[in-house]
Amino acid sequence: MLENTADSGKNMAREEEKGAEWLLSLAIPAAAYLYISLLGWPTVLQSWLWQAPPYWQVWRRIGVGWLIFAIVFAACGLLYLRAAGRKPARGSWGYLALMGAVALWFPICFREDQNIFIYMLIYLHGVAVYWLLAAADNRSDAYLNERGVKDLGRGFVSLPFSGWLLCFRSWASLLVWGLRGSREEKGRGRQVFFGLLICVPVFFLMAAVLMRADEYFSFFVETLFSGLLGLFDQANFASVIFTLIFWMPVTCYLYSLIYNAVRKKAPQPGVRRQAPQTMLASFLVPLLLLYLLFFAVRLAGISGAMEDIASGEIYVSTYAREGFFELCVVAAVNLCVFGLVSWFSPQAGTGLRLLLSGLCAETIAFIVLAFSKMWYYISTYGSFTLKRVLCCWLLLTLLVLFAMMTVQLWKRFKGVRIGVWFGCITFLLLAYSNLPAWAP
Repeated sequence: MLENTADSGKNMAREEEKGAEWLLSLAIPAAAYLYISLLGWPTVLQSWLWQAPPYWQVWRRIGVGWLIFAIVFAACGLLYLRAAGRKPARGSWGYLALMGAVALWFPICFREDQNIFIYMLIYLHGVAVYWLLAAADNRSDAYLNERGVKDLGRGFVSLPFSGWLLCFRSWASLLVWGLRGSREEKGRGRQVFFGLLICVPVFFLMAAVLMRADEYFSFFVETLFSGLLGLFDQANFASVIFTLIFWMPVTCYLYSLIYNAVRKKAPQPGVRRQAPQTMLASFLVPLLLLYLLFFAVRLAGISGAMEDIASGEIYVSTYAREGFFELCVVAAVNLCVFGLVSWFSPQAGTGLRLLLSGLCAETIAFIVLAFSKMWYYISTYGSFTLKRVLCCWLLLTLLVLFAMMTVQLWKRFKGVRIGVWFGCITFLLLAYSNLPAWAP
């Protein structure tokens, strides 16, 4: 008796999971179609989104479209988690709120002159993928740290492409379910569903034929569904072909991403082996000495650079941009070095932590040097531009991040998470501040 009850419970749970998979396989194609239309690819919906005058309505529609896509994506992830008998992880709600704030930017602030659109689009994608992994408890660690880059790589590449045909399997399972139900006397719900499903293409085909056959019927249908039929004014064979070419891969990508994020377990971190501290120290010391030599030469050359600017031999813009991106590369490389050494030294001694603190301090010195050159450039020309603002934001974010990492070395402190959240929130505030008005 108990075995029968347990088997019955498992069968019911499996039926719920199948229902969720079927619902997901029907919702994702609509989201994928909206996605490719928002990117401007040739679809029927794209003609309504992008070619409807006046132009301010075009940008408003596109902005609302990205908000709708974000809502559909989040709803699919939450519903599929619930169908799998799981609740979103507690730490994921903050990322969901951040995702909502980013998505709201599009209908509120997106305009034709908004040069930050591509950055916000990348931002939305990154937050959405990381939120899904956090909600499904599919991250490398329970909190955001330097391994978050690896999680994003899994979310964008590994998970979506590891089950490319899962969506087709779900469609086939749905079709089999309808066929079996149509043969059962008690399966009337399935019979109705399957009958409507196979009727859809025939219904629309015959409606189109009847509209071409009778002018009055065509006028009646166009009047009744004028708003809906307006979407299909520019439909032709080429748009259908292009729609299928782009729509199917995006559908498989989104379905596999959500399915694998919920079903696959995150790779468990192996045992962190303690590398010899002497080896790690030998790795860090030459870098620290090289940076000290650079600063000594750089400080000695400041007076000469000022004399060259005063004599007109070099421009202020040239001096400000000189080595700026190289300094940013140095900061990025030092971040990787810090993460690598920290990973192989879970029980780092005082000496190694001092060396890592020195690496962070020298990186902060690089950032201050780059910021001073940029600020000298801005004060000379007296205006902000979009590129200058973004450069200052990046330098400030790196400064906060390395400062938090230094504190993290000496106290139980999640410094990387605080630094990343600082960058995310400040960038969002910049996006909502109407950048074209004060930083054209």
